[in-house]
Amino acid sequence: MARYYLILCLLWPLLSSLCLAATHCRDVIFQLRVAADNIRFANPPDPGNDTAVLNFLKNRPPSGQPTNGTATVTGTFSLAAIYCSPPPDVHETGILQLLSHGSTYNKSYWTGFGIHRVNNWPLFAADRGYHTLAVDRLGHGLSKPFPDPVASVQVGLHVALVRAILSSLRQPNNPLRHKPFTRFVYVGHSYGSVVGVALVAAEPQSVAALVLTGHSTTPYPPVLSALTAGLESARLTLPGRFGSLPAGYGVLANGSLREHSFYTDRYDRALAARDNQLQDTVAVGELLVSAPGFTPVPGYRGPVMVVTGAVDQLLCNPAAGTCEDILNRTGLLFPASARYDYYAPPRTGHNVVLHESAWDTMKVVHHWLDKAIVRDVGG
Repeated sequence: MARYYLILCLLWPLLSSLCLAATHCRDVIFQLRVAADNIRFANPPDPGNDTAVLNFLKNRPPSGQPTNGTATVTGTFSLAAIYCSPPPDVHETGILQLLSHGSTYNKSYWTGFGIHRVNNWPLFAADRGYHTLAVDRLGHGLSKPFPDPVASVQVGLHVALVRAILSSLRQPNNPLRHKPFTRFVYVGHSYGSVVGVALVAAEPQSVAALVLTGHSTTPYPPVLSALTAGLESARLTLPGRFGSLPAGYGVLANGSLREHSFYTDRYDRALAARDNQLQDTVAVGELLVSAPGFTPVPGYRGPVMVVTGAVDQLLCNPAAGTCEDILNRTGLLFPASARYDYYAPPRTGHNVVLHESAWDTMKVVHHWLDKAIVRDVGG
């Protein structure tokens, strides 16, 4: 019966809800008590002043905001996620992919907002035998609370929360099933990829493989600066959705800027419009502290794959050569990796899962995973 549903999905992409049912997806909440050493800024802005907090990011010096050591952030956080398992008639790998979205997005990014099956990563992964867990990072989606967006929502706390999730899933009777998971793949997009690099820097043995989408070590400053300048207060701009949030959570109110920055060449304009309608937030602290995601990780020995669109306007600086050249050099982040590969989907911008090439991109990534970590254990 599951195979029948999957055939229907192939023939009729609009049946997205039926496709999700075939792969046994369900909502999950993780209650996590964690502590992290975050960056302490020397002259933090007035936390109640939306303009002051956003300008703290927009007007930062070229060398970055002055810091004053670190501060330990401790709390109990509720992270929302969607867990999908393979259909009963698919030979499963036993491997779980943890999917981590980018800034101004939430876990719905990985399903292409439910519009087209060809943009749905969990469905593709399930049919290849992989479990997936798409998580709303702290400060996004349905995860709670929305803490201080400068002092708390930084890469350090994101990493601590991912490590706590992985630790819980290694236990019997974990939140997803009645036996532990033993192998994980971290799949990040954009800022989610920054978190992935910082994760394996903090705990090199945490995942069996790393897939970084929308990532490179050579960003293009003009587009990044335009995006930063375009941020507006989430609670003032979209009060119906974000009116209860603290100052310092931003949104991109300019839909044309958002589409131009995240999409290029071949994509569905209706999907981009839906993206703008459903956009999520970004915390100022996320953008102020991202350096760990671009620092070499000599201790990580697992396989790494970087997937960035060949015409990504954020991560492929045209002054540095082709996107393929840039992705090749990005491998220097992982000098001890067992294998490093990259793929630049043609006619594709920053949001690799949301372009027309997404299905082919997912084929490339999962073929790579099959070779890199499944066959080595006879999967």
